[in-house]
Amino acid sequence: FTAPVGSGSNQYFVDRASIELGADRVIRYTVVVRSPTGVENTIYEGLACDVREVKTYAHGNSKRQFSKRSNPTWGHISHRGVKGYQGVLATRFMCDDSHGYLHEEGALERLEAARSVDGAQAGESGDDNN
Repeated sequence: FTAPVGSGSNQYFVDRASIELGADRVIRYTVVVRSPTGVENTIYEGLACDVREVKTYAHGNSKRQFSKRSNPTWGHISHRGVKGYQGVLATRFMCDDSHGYLHEEGALERLEAARSVDGAQAGESGDDNN
């Protein structure tokens, strides 16, 4: 998917298989941020759509091995800069207009629609989706 201006020329991908809506009403996902030089950062996060907050649970390496963050906390969703993708995921893909949650299928449908619109930006990395 495409992130907002100010987030650099990185590419952003969501692993379709990672999207899940928990019993706690948090939608969790894994996002891969790829720099223009090919360096990838993998992040496992959760969105609380009702309060518009995000929590980063873990960071991954290029082999998708995760290191859990010690004591992750909820914070505001970023709409600018390097974490601007969080705002895009919340407003375009994961949360509905009434601050509710989309089930996994709704998020996947929106991501697939963006993939077909974004064209060349679309999922070049296997199971990842944008």
